[in-house]
Amino acid sequence: MAENYIRRSNRNSNIKIIPVCIVVDTSGSMNKTDTNQTKKRIERLTDGINSFINLTRNDDFLSDSLEIAIVTYNVDADVLMNFKSVESIKDVYIHAEQKVGDSPKGVECALNLIENKKQMILNNGQKHKTPWIIIFSDGVATGEKDGNDRTIATRLSETQWRLRKLEESKKINVIPVFVSDKNRFQKAIDQAKEYGILGQN
Repeated sequence: MAENYIRRSNRNSNIKIIPVCIVVDTSGSMNKTDTNQTKKRIERLTDGINSFINLTRNDDFLSDSLEIAIVTYNVDADVLMNFKSVESIKDVYIHAEQKVGDSPKGVECALNLIENKKQMILNNGQKHKTPWIIIFSDGVATGEKDGNDRTIATRLSETQWRLRKLEESKKINVIPVFVSDKNRFQKAIDQAKEYGILGQN
């Protein structure tokens, strides 16, 4: 721990920070336990995120450069954890609620969080590499109209367009991870294609 603190405190402006924002679906379906599984989807996902954090914490390069934030979404989006160095993150706990999964709100929240982080890095005289957004979901977007009377389909299309433009200009990298049964998996894949996420696969 002392060694990690010294390395962290000696970070200089030559180290390029890698912002990674993890977006987690916490809708009601994430409380399901799939066939041949003993844990709920959200529990398995939480275990995986904690394993990822632990692995990066033990990597000399990533422990110095990686900063992680977590955004959750169901009917609304929330910042569960703002950007932190992996060294300072303890195990996270994420739970799902019996609500819809408004993924446009989650993705938009994450993109805005990343933009704020990039500006903060520059204001501190540091540099950053291309940010990553990792989207965990078990199905397609569901939700209601927003305050401007835009349907979930309209908001999803707008969010997809924004992501595609950011990807095309190499301002962000996107990874989708699906936690779903076979009946919902293909629908989630089809939705991801509209984000431009799978265009190079």
